[in-house]
Amino acid sequence: SSSTSILDRWSLEPNPTNGGTDVIDKSTDERYVQKRRTTPIDGVPHPSFIRQDVLDAQRSQLSLRPTDVCVTTYSKCGTTLSEQIVCLLLNGGRLDESNPLDKNAYSKEKSSLVGKIWVEMAVVDGLEGVVVPATMGPIGPGGDPLGEARSRMSVRDFDAIPSPRVLKSHEPPRLYLDRDGRSARVLYVTRNPFDACVSCYYHPKRGVSPHSLGMPFEGFANFWLSDACEFGGWIEHTKGWRKEYCRRNHREENGDDGGGG
Repeated sequence: SSSTSILDRWSLEPNPTNGGTDVIDKSTDERYVQKRRTTPIDGVPHPSFIRQDVLDAQRSQLSLRPTDVCVTTYSKCGTTLSEQIVCLLLNGGRLDESNPLDKNAYSKEKSSLVGKIWVEMAVVDGLEGVVVPATMGPIGPGGDPLGEARSRMSVRDFDAIPSPRVLKSHEPPRLYLDRDGRSARVLYVTRNPFDACVSCYYHPKRGVSPHSLGMPFEGFANFWLSDACEFGGWIEHTKGWRKEYCRRNHREENGDDGGGG
């Protein structure tokens, strides 16, 4: 088909310099180098601010609760919107206290309100056997943390937050902190893959996004559909959580529309 021939024009090649994947136009040998650095965690590409040793320590040292609500998505699939809805419900609809520009991140200054915690990025202090830098995650021009990075906290801080806690994760099921499914409730949200791919093409900002670097959309789509993309790619991520939904709810994966979200 024409769509297959368009994708066949592109190939992918690991880039050892930045840990990412280059997209190559086989008809011209032109190479598009992605600026967003990644690091592998158990073989799955992650943003460079998420680390293998931190994730391993969190899995053994953090305690999740049955009252925790974990909004779990693939990137650009409605994460912030879903968190906003959950936080508004838990905060009595207090819209004036919401802060979507900071992605509804938990704030110690507003500890009476429910805010979201991206555990893999934020709960990094006080982990035994792990040394972390002074700053992790997105940083502004002045060196100050941005958005979710502002909610960085220690294990003790995390344990002291009253229930219900709202958590965020982009992890596939096999890397999810509560992968045995014994504690936190998971709200899995997905999105039409066409829309999600376009959104990722323009993310995260000028000078880093594939669009701003001049990468043709067809080449990026080839990459986005592969497991070389962050968090293992939309296809495997969505399939994996669908299977996890069936497992946790004792459902057979037989094609019904019971939904995984």
